[in-house]
Amino acid sequence: MRSGLLKERLTVVHLTTTKDDYGSVKKGWAEDKTVYWARKTYKDSGFGIKNDEAVYKSVVSFELRYTDAIKPYDRIKYNDYLYRIAGFEQYPSEGRLVLKCELLTEN
Repeated sequence: MRSGLLKERLTVVHLTTTKDDYGSVKKGWAEDKTVYWARKTYKDSGFGIKNDEAVYKSVVSFELRYTDAIKPYDRIKYNDYLYRIAGFEQYPSEGRLVLKCELLTEN
């Protein structure tokens, strides 16, 4: 993997679970402080209908150095937007990780 192609900065948002004093489990999201450098390519975008509502869909691909700190159920934060990981391809022998992500449009 050529490091000169990794020009975009992104962070990972992990799912966290905590228990309160009564034992009930609460889930939330916590942003990791580690910054990853990646190459971004656009895959698909456009408007569509979901639940009788017009929504914007944007699919991008992030290619970064291989790490086992990113899991398929994490979120990617890029330019203050959150992306859901829809595709997770690991290539440890090549030293790279490819994430196909969809822009989250819900609040």
